[in-house]
Parts: sequence; C-alpha cells; structure tokens
Amino acid sequence: RMTGAPTQFGIDSETVAELAPELRSVAGTRLAGLHLFSQSNAKDEDALIGELTHTLGVAAAIQDDLGVPLRLLDIGGGFSVPYAQHGGRDSYPKLRTELEAALDVHFPSWREGTPRLAVESGRYLAGDCGTLVTRVSNVKVSRGKKFVIADAGINTFGGMSGLGRLMPVTVHVPVDGGTEKASLVGPLCTPGDVLGRQIELPADVRDGDLLAIPNTGAYGPTSSLLMFLGRPAPVEVAVSGGEVVSATRIAHVRTPVENGGRR
Repeated sequence: RMTGAPTQFGIDSETVAELAPELRSVAGTRLAGLHLFSQSNAKDEDALIGELTHTLGVAAAIQDDLGVPLRLLDIGGGFSVPYAQHGGRDSYPKLRTELEAALDVHFPSWREGTPRLAVESGRYLAGDCGTLVTRVSNVKVSRGKKFVIADAGINTFGGMSGLGRLMPVTVHVPVDGGTEKASLVGPLCTPGDVLGRQIELPADVRDGDLLAIPNTGAYGPTSSLLMFLGRPAPVEVAVSGGEVVSATRIAHVRTPVENGGRR
C-alpha cells in the first residue's frame, strides 16, 4: 500500500483543509484535480476494490476541503501482471461494477464527465509485450553453488533488482528438459548483479545458450542502470505479425551545454 504512510511524494491528505486557502491563492495556477495512487500489483480483486473505493472517498473529502469541484481525478492503478515470470494478467470481473457504485456515491456527476476520470494501467498493458533474450557467457560452481552468467544484468533489466527489490525471474525451459537450482547473474563486477537467486534453470545449460525470460515488456531498459560500467544498451527488437519491424538501441550522447551549465 502506498497511501497513508510517510512519503516524499505529494501532500498529506489530512493537511489539505488547513492549506486550502494557500493552495487556492497561488498566482497563475488553478486547482484542476487530484492524483492518488494506493498500491501496485494487486492480485486480490477484493483488496484492489477496497483500496480504490477508499481512494474515491478520500478524493471526495479533499474536494470538500478545497471547496473547488474537481475537473480531473486520477485514482492510480495497481492492476497485476507477472513481472519476468510465467503467467498472464489477473482479471477483475467485479471491479467495474463496484467502482461505478462508489463513483455514484462520491461523485454523482461522473457519468457526465465531472470529474474526468483517469487510471494508470501501466504494466498491465505492456508487461506481456516483451521477452528478454540473453546469452549465457559462463557456467560455474562456487563453493557448491551454481551460477549461470549471462550477458544481460541489472544494467539491462534492473527494474526491481537494481532498486534492491529482487523479484525472482523464470526462464522458458524445454518441455523435455530437466531443471536444477542456480543463480542467474549478469556480467557486471558487482555482487548485486543478480536477476534470479537459486531459481530453476535448464540443467544442461552451457556457454552460448540463449535464455528467454517472459513478461519483460515494462520496467526494462529505461528503469535499469544503462550507463553502469560503460556497458552498451541492449538491442530492442520490435516484432509485429511475426515480422521484425525495428531493431534499435538506446544511445547516450554527450552534448555541449550553453553558459557552462549555469542557470
């Protein structure tokens, strides 16, 4: 859960009433709406419904405190899809009906567009649109533990591990192949370059093999340590209808700055 706790983001909801006159008086601005975000990757539909309906109640209370009708209300997201693991999107068959009922209570004019509503579907839309393909560069055993070293690490796919939130990945394994526990690590000279610690990998994996990690269409290169140790960015291949439509790589370019960087 991301609301109701101390945070560097936004404004504490309980302070809005006191600050409302100051917020309304900022020169050159006008209050347009609210942006709230309660949680991420909610697998339980009832919990997601509870959080979003609570969010609507908080938003309605803030609207009353401000004394200004909201024109825009962003209630965040939290819709679940596997991250670098097998599986599909979770479904929420009750969500629409429950949200409509809560909106009717807290914002009776929402069906006429007041406020205009927004949700953040994010990874729920893009998560299954990508597969990370990495080549094994070495397989070794160190003090009884097996390590599979790949050419992709947290510089390529560090959306969680690079932030200290190691989410165990899964790797496509041939139907007729056996597996064994090993750590899948990247090529960087840091012990933090781990994509999966003691996960199931093909037992016969060897140098030169390609490993495929599913559901990597979000939190990929742009949330990774791309410039770490000067490694090149990964090639991103876009495929449509079985045909490659583009193959590109992010490049960092140094450019001159006017006035010596002074503002």
